[in-house]
Amino acid sequence: MSGARSRGRKQGGQTGLATTSSPTLEDGFESPVSDGSGLSGIAPLPGDVQAGGPKQPGEASGAARAPGTDRSPKKKKKKKDRFYKRFTYQTLRGYRPIMNPSHVVIFFALAGAYLIGVGVPILLATMDVVTYSVRYDDAGTLKNFTQEERAKLVTSGEGVEYSMTIEVDKEMRAPVYVTYELGTFYQNYRRYVRSYDPTQMHDGDLFPGTSSCEPFLYETASGLDPDESLPEQGAILPCGQISHSNFNDSFALSSSIPALDVSIDDSDIAWASDREHLYGNVTAVNFNQIEAYRGGNTSTLPLNQDEHWMIWQRPAGQKTTRKLYGRVMNDIPEGTDLTLTVFNRYNTYNFDGTKSFVLSTNSWMGGKNYVLPGFYLACGGLCWLVAALFLAMSIGGARGCCFGLRMPGDTSRLSWVVEAKLKARATAKFRAGEGVAARRQAA
Repeated sequence: MSGARSRGRKQGGQTGLATTSSPTLEDGFESPVSDGSGLSGIAPLPGDVQAGGPKQPGEASGAARAPGTDRSPKKKKKKKDRFYKRFTYQTLRGYRPIMNPSHVVIFFALAGAYLIGVGVPILLATMDVVTYSVRYDDAGTLKNFTQEERAKLVTSGEGVEYSMTIEVDKEMRAPVYVTYELGTFYQNYRRYVRSYDPTQMHDGDLFPGTSSCEPFLYETASGLDPDESLPEQGAILPCGQISHSNFNDSFALSSSIPALDVSIDDSDIAWASDREHLYGNVTAVNFNQIEAYRGGNTSTLPLNQDEHWMIWQRPAGQKTTRKLYGRVMNDIPEGTDLTLTVFNRYNTYNFDGTKSFVLSTNSWMGGKNYVLPGFYLACGGLCWLVAALFLAMSIGGARGCCFGLRMPGDTSRLSWVVEAKLKARATAKFRAGEGVAARRQAA
């Protein structure tokens, strides 16, 4: 009798546990309610999700669902609502990789190898570029003059002509690019960059130009007032400060080898888009014609044919301005002495600017530039250093010689790993205790 009662109590406890553990509201049920008998039941919501749907009067519990009572749209809506709820509370499942020391070492080692593998070819290409730069604004006959005296000499008449020697001690393969460089010129100044009229340079029918060209609208003392004695009342085409300051120095090269042609070819140096689209077949008018008001070179060709002017119209992005002047289309052998003839007309002495003549070859990465390969090599070396540091820490941590520091990427210290270990130990102890009790009871 007592055994039957104990079994009944066990069954009743199991029944109570089953009836009180109700599904959640997400599954379409309300919370457990009491029916007054001391047991907990589950009150179904309208449209209870059971086989056959809600029971109708006189309908058997196992009857088939009537046509048109399919609940699949509601199920889809519930799944969507669950997704939105998980998204709102940021409980969506995601991949969270845990980097251990070996993964970190491999990653940084491969990254360093890639960066150095890219940096070394760029460095070798840069080292193959041959460049010679000669400053000429204070050379030749201008060497013993002050800045004020030099400014007067170069701006009067046809300027100053003198020669310089360039010794080529390494072979330069064609094409050899001829450029000029203006130091501390600041062609990227905002007011300077905006001082032009693109419509006027393309169509040639606007007199005067727009207000952005001020004060270089007229070839007069003020630049703002017209002069009836000049064509088009002195209106300038092309107007603006960029055109007004057009570079007007010129260069010529000769070689110590009579059979070597080192003449400068200045054709096809401007962008094709500038020649064909940006500038039109427009002839310059009142453009740096009067010596007292001119700021640089004039132009006798149509604007879309004057390539030196088109090169100058593209402002440089840094304070040092370097522009392409032409090309030498023959190889220059090692040991050649080049004679540079300079026609110095451009005034940079009023703002202490410098002028240089540059000869340079080219490579598949462009001109001589050690910044980009240096950046790649520095980053690659840093990645290898980090990989070596993590490798040393991994080996030292495994041998217990890491100064008591916890190893980066040590998954054994994660909270859920520690909890799992504690639960496993508790379960093992519990099972061991049950085994000991069973052996004692058997004994």
